[in-house]
Amino acid sequence: MDEIAFSAKYKNWIVIKKMSIDENTKEPEVAHILSGIRETIDRKAFELNGINMVKIDEYVATITKGRRKGYSSLVEIFGNLKQNEVRELLLASSSKQTLPLAEAYFIRRLITALGYGLDVTTETLAKMYPELKLPKPKGRFAKG
Repeated sequence: MDEIAFSAKYKNWIVIKKMSIDENTKEPEVAHILSGIRETIDRKAFELNGINMVKIDEYVATITKGRRKGYSSLVEIFGNLKQNEVRELLLASSSKQTLPLAEAYFIRRLITALGYGLDVTTETLAKMYPELKLPKPKGRFAKG
């Protein structure tokens, strides 16, 4: 029997994700746990580097409010971004040293706020394979 096991402990942060794999385990189920591990690591990496994700999320929500999923929305938003304004926001949300991470977080959040995925996510996999009854992430999420 194979397994995937990821555990981490750093200060008061503890995460454990495990999955036993046998001949009945489907590959999307394996992808689901791997995706969950990556999502956990990504969130923590931004946090540990001092990125103010809340401030960036609020800005992204403002500039994407009322926008529909569509490439034209992406083009329009990117075309309307004011470089100095975005840079000031990102510097206020990070340090000069961690600015590249703040930029990565901003771009990721902007694109995902418009309904596009940059990564294999647990949410996307659960929608793609409803017959597998993949576990949903814990927490409260908006419907729709």
